This record gives sequence, C-alpha cells and structure tokens, in this order.
Amino acid sequence: MSGFMFANNKKSPVESKKKDILPWNVLIVDDEESIHAITELVLGNFHFDEHPLHFFNAYSAKEAKEILAKQDDIALVLLDVVMESDNAGLELVKYIRNELQNQMVRIVLRTGQPGSAPEEEVITSYDINDYKDKTELTNTKLKSTVYNAIKSYRDLKKLQDNADTLLKYKNMFDSATDFIFVIDKSSRILEANSAFLNAIGKEHDDTVGKPIFELFAHEEIKDKLQENISQSMNGSNIHYISEMNFEVLGKRHMDIEFFPYYDQYHNLSAVVVNFQDITKEILEQKKAEALRLEQIENYRQTIYTLVDMIERRDSYTAGHTKRVAKYAVLIAKEMNLSEQEIDKLHKAAMLHDIGKIMTPDSVLLKPGKFNELEYRLIKEHLTNGYDILKGIDIYKELAEIMVLHHERYDGGGYPGGLKGDEISLLGHIMIVADAFDAMTTDRIYKKRKELSEAFSEMIELKGAQFHPDVVDAALVALKDVNIDNTTQLPESSIEKARFAYFFKDPLTKVYNDNYLNTILSTQSETFKKIHYVELHNISEYNNSKSWQDGNILIRNIAKVLQDIKEEYMIFRIHGDDFFVLAQDEVDFDMEKINNIDFIKESGVKLSIQSEDFQSINAHTLEDLELYFKL
Repeated sequence: MSGFMFANNKKSPVESKKKDILPWNVLIVDDEESIHAITELVLGNFHFDEHPLHFFNAYSAKEAKEILAKQDDIALVLLDVVMESDNAGLELVKYIRNELQNQMVRIVLRTGQPGSAPEEEVITSYDINDYKDKTELTNTKLKSTVYNAIKSYRDLKKLQDNADTLLKYKNMFDSATDFIFVIDKSSRILEANSAFLNAIGKEHDDTVGKPIFELFAHEEIKDKLQENISQSMNGSNIHYISEMNFEVLGKRHMDIEFFPYYDQYHNLSAVVVNFQDITKEILEQKKAEALRLEQIENYRQTIYTLVDMIERRDSYTAGHTKRVAKYAVLIAKEMNLSEQEIDKLHKAAMLHDIGKIMTPDSVLLKPGKFNELEYRLIKEHLTNGYDILKGIDIYKELAEIMVLHHERYDGGGYPGGLKGDEISLLGHIMIVADAFDAMTTDRIYKKRKELSEAFSEMIELKGAQFHPDVVDAALVALKDVNIDNTTQLPESSIEKARFAYFFKDPLTKVYNDNYLNTILSTQSETFKKIHYVELHNISEYNNSKSWQDGNILIRNIAKVLQDIKEEYMIFRIHGDDFFVLAQDEVDFDMEKINNIDFIKESGVKLSIQSEDFQSINAHTLEDLELYFKL
C-alpha cells in the first residue's frame, strides 16, 4: 500500500523505512474522561492494514477545533453530541465540513442522550458517516464501527489525494484486490479497476460508459443498486454485505460500500463503489458457527449423559427427573405460559439434579434417611449444578431456574433463602413439581401419599413453601395424573449390592441397625412378634481366643438365626446381639440352638426375650432399647 493515505507524507529517509508502522489518527471528542479511557482500552490493539491507531484527545468542541486546525490527517472523529452545549458536537461537524472544508475525515457521532439529537434528523441534516448510541458501542460493535470508518477513509484517501482526475488513480485501481468502480449521476460507469473487470469478464472499453445495471441482470440486485446509488448521490455513505453472482467468479459474498465522490471544487460528481470479496471470511465464519453449534450439541449430549449417569447411579432420581419435568409442564400449561417458557422449564427440570454428579456415592446412593452431615452434602447439588451450567451460554437461563427448586415461598429454603417474587415463576413451578413428586413417591423410609393426601399437604403449605397461584394451578393440572409405582427396594444385582452396602452388616450379612430404624418407621404393622437374642460370655471368649475368632463365632451364630426361617428379618445390634422380626407367632427353641456343637463348645450362651410386636408400639430402635432395657 502507498504511504500517501497515512498521517504525514514528508518523512526523512529513516522515517520512510518505518512507514509500515505509521498509525491511523483518531480524534476522540468527549467531555467524559471515562469514555476516552474505555475507547482507548478497547481499541488499544486494533490494527487496520497492519497499522495501529494513534489517539488525539479533546474534551470539548473548542479543543477539538484546535487539534483539527493543526492536524489535517485525522482519519476518524469519534464525537460526542452534548458537551459544553447541547449541540456542541453538531456545531463541530459544521465546522469540519464547512469551515475546514474537510470532507475526508470520517465522523461517527456517539451520544448518551439520543433523544437530544434524533438519528434520522442528524443523518439528513449533517454530513456524518455513522450515528451510535453509546450503549451500542460494545467491544465488538466499536471495533466494527472503527474498522468500517478507517476503511472508508482509506479508500477515499486513495481517490482524493490527487483529485485532478479519476484517471490518475488507474494504477491504484489496478493494484487493488477489491472490486472498485466509479459511476456518474446517470449510473454509468466512469472507471473500473482490473479486479472488477476480471470478475465480470469484461474488457475496459466494453465497460466504461455502460449503465451499471447492465452488468447485473438479477432484478433484486438491480433494485438494490439503484436504491443505494440514489442515496449515495445525495451524499450518504452506504455499507452492507450481500451475496452476488459474477460472470467469472460465480456466487461470492461481498462487503459493499457506496460513498460520494467530491471533485476539486467540492461538488458531488460521482459515486465510488467498493466490493470487497469476503467469501473466505464468511465461509470461515460459517465453519466456526457450525463448530460452535457442534460444540453446543456435544455439550448438550454430555450434560444429558451426566443426567443419565446420575439416574443409573440412583434408581429414585431416574424416574424423579422425568416426573418432575412432566408435572412442571402440566402446571405451566394450566397457567397459560408460552410454549417458549414451557420448553425452557422442561429443559431446566430435566437438568435440575445435574449437581448430584458431584455428590459422593455414600450419600447419593443411601436408600435411607440422611444424617446432618449427609443432608448438608446433598444440599450442595444445587450450587454444584448451577456451577456446571452457568458457564455455558445456552444453559445460563436454565441454571437460574434449576437452582431454585429447593427455595420456599416464605424464604425458608436454600441455597439463597429467596422468597416471593425474588423467585421466578418458573422456579416456583419447579418447587411445587419437585415437592409433589417427593410426596407421591415411595421411599424405603417413607411411604408415598395418595393424591388426595398430597393435595391436602400442598394446600396446607400454600403461602409458606409454595406460591399460592402455582398450588391452585397444580390442583387442577395434576388431578388426573397417574402416579407411577416406584420402589427403592433392590431388584437388579447392582441394586442388591448397593442395598447390602448400606443396610447389611458386613460381618454377619444380616441387616444393620440403620435398616431396623427404617423398617420400624415404615413396615411395623406387618410383624407379629419380635425376639431379642442376647449373647452371653462373648467377651470371655474373645479374651481366651481372639477378636478374630469372636467375629467368626458371631457370624456363624447369625447364620444359625438366618436358617431358622427365610422370611425372618435378622438385625445385628450393639455388636453381639440380635433382633428378629417375625410375621408369625412361633417361638424359638433356644435350648436346641445352645446345644449346637460349635456354640456349646465355645462357652457362649444365647438367651431370648420374645414379645408381641404390636403391643409394644415401637417405631424406632430407641423405642426398642427402652422397652428391652438395653
């Protein structure tokens, strides 16, 4: 590229060798220091044609005039509208265009008060190149705006540095890779560069003097060209991206610019049109977008795979996830939510327990009630799930919903202790759906409620745990729902192994006291008798033999009790004693048991105390310990 389009052409030989680092000069005019700082920060590493930006700073229109009067190679002015007066910026535009007669510099108005200078009026009345609300100029938009302005300045500079005649720019045209042509007020081609001629498959003499519309037969293209030429002939800069079909190149994506050309007398005499072939960039963008979508889909599949992993880890959670999503959708439909909101709620519900992927197996897979520490650990699945989802754009909204499903309407929930309207409506719906499923699902330690009982509890908690409007909708939406039969009792070999891990005593393979508590609280009505079997002299046996021998003895005694009747439930308690729950009233023959050879030889004796189970009314192990005075 020639050096004439940059700041100062008069250079020493040493400076000439450094021409590649000459900057594009940008003047920031704004009375807010923060705007200067932010602008320079965003554009600090910006380069165009491998050249950086150099900033001039003015904090008023007056300061800007002083800089512009001395510096005639400003490429771009980023100009505030309201400064020392409400129209200081607009007056500065007049000064630049009328008094300085500077038609080259690109001017982008930036205002924080768009109502004070309406965009349509400003563009119509003033020769500016772009008009932006300051809130629009995010990192990307600001760079895009500057890119287009500097590019426009560069191309104008190419055409107007030697404005005696358009023919003087023939060499520049021919060396440009962009497709450039110039048209007069009759839309006839005045000049065209080699790149353009090659693209349309025409010779120079067959192109100059011909109407531009003859080169593009498609009516839609002709209409668009006519519209943009007319606007540019009225002094407007036009910029857009479109797909065009060329004789030689075929379909190409083009970055198209129309800008007015002023002759040496400052009369608008022609329109310069610049086609930049951005097909490669567009294809790369599409490829990048396809890759992004693929990554999103891969992440979606990963997330749902994690959900599936949780479901496979926990048989209760498996059905729970789908049921909560189903109930939430039914409630949302009853509340006349939009399809978009219902879809969002369904996705959030399907992911609402995703955080359990980080919950330890010892907690997640425990079929019984949680102790205090376990409960604290299980509660963390909300924040864990939120952290998993919030970092991905497509899941941010879902994260904000799913994290709410253990909050309460009265503020007594977790993790945020939110209440009332602090919880989104979708969050309130998920709270009700999640609780409804918990009420109507069998757990080992808790029987499910019937539909009427669940509704009664929801009404009772209306305005406390649950949003009143959501409860009203749920009572209607869920009145005919079929409640799935669920169980946490083991079925598969893996579930049985898990069950044994939590509820079987590892030494004797009979049940432990944790499961005894569960049975007492949920199935006590099914048993007729309870037998307390106590081992005597076990300490003496351990001392005379060893603890290992003692463990073997206890294990063998447990096997004897198990063999008495398969239906009996045997529980080991306090290390060396047992409770036996029986559905019949048959008593044990303890004398026969004590005469078994290995028991008789050990010196250990077994005694039994049998009671009518229903009469003692025991619902916890503590109740049994008090009754049997253990």
